[in-house]
Amino acid sequence: MRYGFWYGLSFLWVLYVPCLLLAVWGAMDALVRPDSQWAVADQNKTAWVVGMLFGPIALFPVGIMVPLVYLFGIRSRLTGVARGYGASLSRTPPG
Repeated sequence: MRYGFWYGLSFLWVLYVPCLLLAVWGAMDALVRPDSQWAVADQNKTAWVVGMLFGPIALFPVGIMVPLVYLFGIRSRLTGVARGYGASLSRTPPG
């Protein structure tokens, strides 16, 4: 079996499609969160949504970084704000 151009292209698609899906999911998740959560978390909602939507258009390593940072960093801050912990997640929950 000869590996050529089409094999390499299909390999890139296997990497690109999950990146694209993660970026679209992240943008949708960011859009449904209220502006008040973003203000308390001291983050810019518009910048994150635009970054996630245009991230996959950029080069592949750069395109995957924005949704991953949102998923593992910013989203946890926003979730903490929604639960009432404020912008800092270092505080212990009440009770």
